[in-house]
Amino acid sequence: MEKLGNFVAVKTLDSTAWAKLHRGFWVEGKSKERAIVYQVPQAIQAPDKFPHHLAVLDVLHHEIAKGELLFGHKYIAGFPLSMVLARCDRDGFPLPLDHALLIMERVLSGWEDYKLGLPHPFLIWMTFDGEVKCSVLPLPRAFPRWKHDELLPWLSPQLIAGQEWERPDQVWAAGALFFQLLTGRVLPASESDDERVAAILQTPAMAEGPIPKDLQMILLKALASKSEERYQHIRDMREELGQLIYSGAYTPTTFNLAFFMHTLFREEADGEEKVLEKEDALDLAPILAPPPPPKPAEPPSQAASQGPARPAPSFAQIPEAEPEAKKSPGLFIGLAAAAVVLVAAGVFFLRGGEKPAPTPQGPTPAELQRQADMAAQLEEYKAKMEELEATAAQNKEELEKLQKVQKEGKKSPEIEKEIERKRQEVLEAEQRREQMKKEMDQKKEPAPAAPAGGGPPPVTGTAATPPAPASTVPGAAPPSTPPVLPGPGAPAGTTTPTPIPASADPTPAKPVSVPAKPVPSVKEGELVSISEVDSPPVPMKKVNPDFPPIARMKKITGKVTLKVLVSEKGKPEQVEVVTISPSSATNVGFDKAAVEAVKKWEFQPATKDGIRVKCWFLVPVVFD
Repeated sequence: MEKLGNFVAVKTLDSTAWAKLHRGFWVEGKSKERAIVYQVPQAIQAPDKFPHHLAVLDVLHHEIAKGELLFGHKYIAGFPLSMVLARCDRDGFPLPLDHALLIMERVLSGWEDYKLGLPHPFLIWMTFDGEVKCSVLPLPRAFPRWKHDELLPWLSPQLIAGQEWERPDQVWAAGALFFQLLTGRVLPASESDDERVAAILQTPAMAEGPIPKDLQMILLKALASKSEERYQHIRDMREELGQLIYSGAYTPTTFNLAFFMHTLFREEADGEEKVLEKEDALDLAPILAPPPPPKPAEPPSQAASQGPARPAPSFAQIPEAEPEAKKSPGLFIGLAAAAVVLVAAGVFFLRGGEKPAPTPQGPTPAELQRQADMAAQLEEYKAKMEELEATAAQNKEELEKLQKVQKEGKKSPEIEKEIERKRQEVLEAEQRREQMKKEMDQKKEPAPAAPAGGGPPPVTGTAATPPAPASTVPGAAPPSTPPVLPGPGAPAGTTTPTPIPASADPTPAKPVSVPAKPVPSVKEGELVSISEVDSPPVPMKKVNPDFPPIARMKKITGKVTLKVLVSEKGKPEQVEVVTISPSSATNVGFDKAAVEAVKKWEFQPATKDGIRVKCWFLVPVVFD
């Protein structure tokens, strides 16, 4: 382990001459969060704002420590594209052409709104779910004073000549990445246009055969030596590539890319969970502890006039300091004993004048009935709890089976939807169980103290306490007066009732409970599950999505289900794609159009206990 500013690096995943990539934790106070960390040996100032895009990694934290930039992202399962290409080369497992096109399209879409992005394989993350995520590390800010040989193929002739980073330079880097994805080789760092053009036209594709002509044309335009002859914006390159992808000549899919990643990194994917569990169990306290204080300086040596210095005595040789006056321990013992006697005598005299408290009487029939009703309710709660736990266990078992099928490569949109539905059922069952547990805890409230005057305390338990015998309660009448047999002179069939004292109250007063003001269980703005809110978010303002031109041309319809994090102010903070149906509508642009439209929506926020909270909310967007 290594401490890097506020990060703790646990494992180094990849390394270049200009940066290192670690897996570890971001630590703040007593909390820690798993992260992937880029360590750049340059004090590069990061921008204040970063783009929010499905193809861009979420920035967790960045800082400059000891003259280097530390840039952390939230951890996701997968590997950098540089390691993917190296594994393909090592195992002789070529990257299919469709996968190269899908990766390139995702990368280009991620950099549309971020000029400082460098499309380099080291900064692109491939997940086991077939997703492509880009790091927004601002390397171009260091290019005027910092050029490494490993970066030269990604630097345009203008950057090598000392000019500032511009959008056409980003297009050049994207072209160099596209060349490596198609061929498995790094673009030759040559100043000759003829050599570069020959490399594009003659280098075979990774999946054998020459690069298709339409893709060669894109490469030649992206890698033109003159800045004005290239695509002027990375968006232009993405639109031309998208027309080829969606024309039907190529069929890239996220599912196939996920299957490829699982096949290429089978051992790592299967053992990742155990590796992460071991890292979670690591004790970070020793490495986070501050360094020990420096030792105090030794006192100066004695003057030469006092003779040579003697060796310092050991702790056993140093005599103890003589106490000022020896104090007898007997004095302290005597004072303590006297204090104990005085306290005991005071308590005895104070309690002597008090009368013994009357023994409380047993519960009334009404209270016994209340106890029986409460016991029946608790039994009903227990039965419901057992039923909920059985349902939750069954749902979890079915979810594990579906995830196993998905892990074996049998993923499909139907399985994805079924897994999402099962996850929601497991979550709802868990929430119902927690709510039932809270209700049971409220029923088991502690018994209040007995009221003044010797009356019986209110019973709140489930077991009834039998009434105390009359002989055990001095001076108190029994709860009910039994009949007395007639005397010798009384007529047959009559009874002589025992008179009830006037002071006896046949119906003791019940304690009046004042309901306490409910305390809100959440704070405003707190993240709450959709199953726990009292009222879910309600769309107040909707913006219709733009119908993608390719889908309109092909007359394709579909539905996109989005997961939206609605804030306490009714604004969508995050928007994520959950499903796209049918499968034919996967790569026609419905996902991006839906996300851009829902980001402009306005909601009435969710509430819990009258407090506005944030929560995730499913929003379907239909393209018809």
